[in-house]
Amino acid sequence: MISSEILTSAIDNCSFLNYNNIVRKLTISSFDRKDRHMTTSSFWNFISAAEDEYSVHRKRIMAKFSLSAAETDIIMFLANNPGYDTAADISKVRRILKSQVSVSVKSLCEKGLLTGTYKDGNKKSVHLSLTAKAKPVVTYGKKEQSDFAAVL
Repeated sequence: MISSEILTSAIDNCSFLNYNNIVRKLTISSFDRKDRHMTTSSFWNFISAAEDEYSVHRKRIMAKFSLSAAETDIIMFLANNPGYDTAADISKVRRILKSQVSVSVKSLCEKGLLTGTYKDGNKKSVHLSLTAKAKPVVTYGKKEQSDFAAVL
């Protein structure tokens, strides 16, 4: 059995979306009413259903702005997680292959949605930032993320 506190913590720490609104929407019906625990099976069913639903909303962003899934994830990750701004951060936290992050970052830079800069003379780490051209993607993406949270 997984306690509601552990589930809440796990969901809050998911990196592809700020889950605070989703956690508030979890109903007690997902938990055993006696001890407020969720079974492992119920937990994974919830995660799977959430990923499937999020995929629907991510595809809307992809279609509207002609982006790949990884490009969409990277833009929304950078918008939602300002403290994580390197390709290594994205790969580690989002668990996207480094090669896929590299290809997607290059593509986003070519599209003018992303720029990379070196900070404090460190030539090893490129810090990524969204450009003004990415603002419509982020605005629409956050709307889709809110719509997703409302579904849950």
